[in-house]
Amino acid sequence: MPKNEKGIGVTTPAPGPEKEMRTDDNNNDSNPHENFGQLPDIDERLKRTVSGSDHIQQLLNSDVNERGLGFYKKLAVALAEEFNKDEILRILTTYFKNDRVLEAWPRDIIPMIDQVQQTEETHSEITFGFNEDKAAYAAAVLANDFMKQYDPILTIGKTLYIYKNGVYIAGETTEEEIRRFIYGLANQHSIDISPTNVTKVVRRISDFTACVIG
Repeated sequence: MPKNEKGIGVTTPAPGPEKEMRTDDNNNDSNPHENFGQLPDIDERLKRTVSGSDHIQQLLNSDVNERGLGFYKKLAVALAEEFNKDEILRILTTYFKNDRVLEAWPRDIIPMIDQVQQTEETHSEITFGFNEDKAAYAAAVLANDFMKQYDPILTIGKTLYIYKNGVYIAGETTEEEIRRFIYGLANQHSIDISPTNVTKVVRRISDFTACVIG
């Protein structure tokens, strides 16, 4: 992967696991929320979840030809607050019909769902004070928020790449942008966060966006 000495302005085409996933003309992928009806046991709950979430609606209304694995990760994370893993897999494979979802499911998607659901189960006031458990919980909350709201991201080695304008970019500017976004998320939760704890959040994001090549 090309990289200059300072690691600034690195660009690279989307690696294998994150390549754009184009869909065929027969899978109704463009507006699946207009075609609910194939999962009668959960469709009503799915409709309510979609209608009550601007974030999910924005995802579903995105350009089909620009949907990469990041789209399915974000959708799975968004659904994880209302559905269990089996239900999410059924939703993705029924209404999107993309083989890459099944390929990515065990390694790339399940860990993110587990993180969200574990955070929900232990919901409490977030703070980086008191003890390591509280700090770990706060880092998980901010990492979840980051993955829901930010551009598609992956980690190769120790480097985080952001998907923008058709390429993954990395470098000092990218890292600063990520850290600024985390500070903004902490502010949304009305908590103070030190540079050290921002680094903890970045590490949590890195763990769950790691890409294994080969």
